[in-house]
Amino acid sequence: MISLYEVLFFRSPTQYSSLHLTWKEKLRQLDLPGVFVLIPAIVGLILALQWGGSTYAWSDPKVIVLLVIVIVLIVIFAVIQWWQQDNATVPPRVFLQT
Repeated sequence: MISLYEVLFFRSPTQYSSLHLTWKEKLRQLDLPGVFVLIPAIVGLILALQWGGSTYAWSDPKVIVLLVIVIVLIVIFAVIQWWQQDNATVPPRVFLQT
């Protein structure tokens, strides 16, 4: 059982701190290519799902092309995540857990 003392005076274990990194190193840790691919993929998927069946038919070329573009962007995102490894937005080790 956790005591009140442990709750009030908790000290986290020392870890590698990002306080000592330069702004270039911090920027390099961000997954900017992944973000620039993921956001259009999400927007395209939402737009295709919104248009399909209400504004346009599901068989309309606008909806089909938009869904194909979304699939291509998701594949590109997956490749970027595999390439970035631990610096990725969604690290591959998350998907490989059993």
